[in-house]
Amino acid sequence: MTKDQACERAFELMANGMHCSEAVVQAAGEYLWGNCPDILARASSPFGGGVAGTHDEICGALSGAILIIGARYGRVLADESDDKAYALSQQLREQFIAYASTTRCDDVKTAVGQEPAGCKVVAQETVRMLLDLID
Repeated sequence: MTKDQACERAFELMANGMHCSEAVVQAAGEYLWGNCPDILARASSPFGGGVAGTHDEICGALSGAILIIGARYGRVLADESDDKAYALSQQLREQFIAYASTTRCDDVKTAVGQEPAGCKVVAQETVRMLLDLID
């Protein structure tokens, strides 16, 4: 799978009913590992729509991308460094803000345009930012 295919996959997953967080995690997981581990896909579900569909918290696409960074670079033990996961997450957040002007779900939707394509495009572009950052 190419990066472009992963980005298109995120759009397609949302078009088929997945939340933004799920679409980003699944598409990026398929790109990075050949498939997305079920536990990671399930962990992304409550972040859709700005945490449980409230639209009042961090954009689900950004949350999903940060979950992928954690899955790839996060730590398991307290004495391990989390510097890379933090640095990449901060860089992604900055890029996301440059793209959408904010990280808050409803404000992102306002900045990029409402459905039908708005959030799908955000998921697609978030996958692009994520993969460009970690590749």
